[in-house]
Amino acid sequence: MRLNNLPNEYMSGFPDFDRTPKSVIAAIAVSFAALQTDEDFEKAKELIRQEWFRLHQNQIVPQKPPKAKEIEKAIEQSY
Repeated sequence: MRLNNLPNEYMSGFPDFDRTPKSVIAAIAVSFAALQTDEDFEKAKELIRQEWFRLHQNQIVPQKPPKAKEIEKAIEQSY
């Protein structure tokens, strides 16, 4: 599975990335986010959205997350 044509260090650090189904990558991301939020899945979803925003903002992934303006505002308000 290739999410884009430009590999990044995150892709190369993921074991067998090219053969891992997207659903498995999503499950791992949600699992880690849930651990960070004491298994509050609403907070976990928001954490994932914010991380995607940061990855895009730092030019690690080219795909802009949906509702990027709302995410940016939420991040700014959390500081």
